[in-house]
Amino acid sequence: MHRSLGSATGGNIVRPDYDRDAFVAVLWSGQQSGVSHRTSMSRAEREPEAFFHHIETIWALDPGARAIESADASISWGELHSAVSAIDAALTSAGVGPAAAVGVLLRNRPGMLAALLALLLSRRCIVSLSPFQPDDELQRELRDLDLDAVIGESQDWAAGTKQAAVEAGIVGLCLPDGRLGPVQRVGCPGRSAGKRGDELAGVALEILTSGTTGKPKRIRIGRATMADAILDGTKSSGAPALKATPTVMFAPLLHVSGMFGALLSIYEGRPLVLMEKFSVEQWVAAIKRHRVRFSSLPPTPMRMVLEAGVPREDLASLIAVRAGTAPLPPETQRRFEATYGIPVLVQYGATEWMGGLAGWTIEDHRKHIATKLGSVGRARGDVLLRVVDADSGRELPRGQIGVLEVLPRQRLGADVPWTRTSDLASLDADGFLYIHGRVDDAIIRGGFKVDTAAVAAVLMQHPAVKEAAVIGLPDERLGQIPVAAVELREGVPAPSEAELRAHAQQHLSPYQVPARFKLVPALPRTVSMKVSRPGVLSLFT
Repeated sequence: MHRSLGSATGGNIVRPDYDRDAFVAVLWSGQQSGVSHRTSMSRAEREPEAFFHHIETIWALDPGARAIESADASISWGELHSAVSAIDAALTSAGVGPAAAVGVLLRNRPGMLAALLALLLSRRCIVSLSPFQPDDELQRELRDLDLDAVIGESQDWAAGTKQAAVEAGIVGLCLPDGRLGPVQRVGCPGRSAGKRGDELAGVALEILTSGTTGKPKRIRIGRATMADAILDGTKSSGAPALKATPTVMFAPLLHVSGMFGALLSIYEGRPLVLMEKFSVEQWVAAIKRHRVRFSSLPPTPMRMVLEAGVPREDLASLIAVRAGTAPLPPETQRRFEATYGIPVLVQYGATEWMGGLAGWTIEDHRKHIATKLGSVGRARGDVLLRVVDADSGRELPRGQIGVLEVLPRQRLGADVPWTRTSDLASLDADGFLYIHGRVDDAIIRGGFKVDTAAVAAVLMQHPAVKEAAVIGLPDERLGQIPVAAVELREGVPAPSEAELRAHAQQHLSPYQVPARFKLVPALPRTVSMKVSRPGVLSLFT
């Protein structure tokens, strides 16, 4: 599970009021343009297509206006539209039609964003592929995933990758590195039918989970789920209009948070400042240059901003920042808000539903932050949350810790059962959600349960510790033992292992104290900047 934005009142949860039928009718009545693989369909099928058609209307409003700022390039809505159409035409001419499985090597670059739009608007299925994996792993995926096509940049098409595409019968499209440009064909010349038949009809995306706790898994997100997630996140209403202030985006398109942010901005007609990765200097420059009012700032970038000593006046335009994708320590939130006077709106969400399940609003922050610091906010308007006993499934009273279950009613339709998460949580009397770690954060050491997240929190109280990750290692006598990887603060003398153990012993029971400590210059992280548990495990094996 991951972290995203929303609001609700306690007790009965009511979806924000709007006339959905009227909204769909307005969107669907517009002129059809751009990519066109539509057929007649029922109202239930047509509703998400109205959402995607709305995206097509955006670039027709002012084709010369700026859509993307990336590195030193400025790309207009018209240029983005042309790139989307070129990618669609190349796939169509190769016989890659609707419901086809199309892998995309997702970098935060304009061509990859155009590829995403081309696939969504033509009802093909995006299959996310990491461009950062070794070539042999990518080639294995090409052999295993039953793809009809793959889209990548020039640097992605090593000789072995081209050969793997040919052998797997995959159509390959090659885009210029880091920019829009002509689309070249590699791999097999074309297809006569999709490898998976109608299996992916109605599926927008096959995406990898974050891989925080283990090997990433592929899950599917439907077109209706994606449309609802974006509609829930937007503040736009009425006729489409282009916005002047951009979204500064560094969250990876490979991760659901980045894809959600990019699509939400395009839906709202808001240009994107597209960063390949987070840089304090680049982020601050973009905030100042464009007078940005809201920006995402997950925990790790937030700490980087604080450590860089960014002047308060440089962020004066910000009304709030949104923090998600990983747990935010209350101390970090308190320090950021005290330093910059900017509210931090913590969010909680999930890849499965492409967006937020709970979160803080500015109003809730103003009223409750003094007493609810540490909460990830309240349920979104269309979401129900409950906390249950892990063994019996019995719903627990407010304030008790158990396993969190979720029911996003609007996105999954009627008669859908509650979905159990892997998060330990509690709900207070006002409906504020608190995350207390993961079910799989707990290990058993000689019969004693050890909450590894709680142990890491204690280690981070040491003045030399920037961040800590605690995992369990197999032990022949005790079953499991906790071990800790520790990332240190710059400019602070490094503590010895004995000093860290003494610190832990002051605050923890003996069975909770890590058996081993490893000091590292940087903790291993996933592409979304969360600590990678498999990466931490590799430090000890």
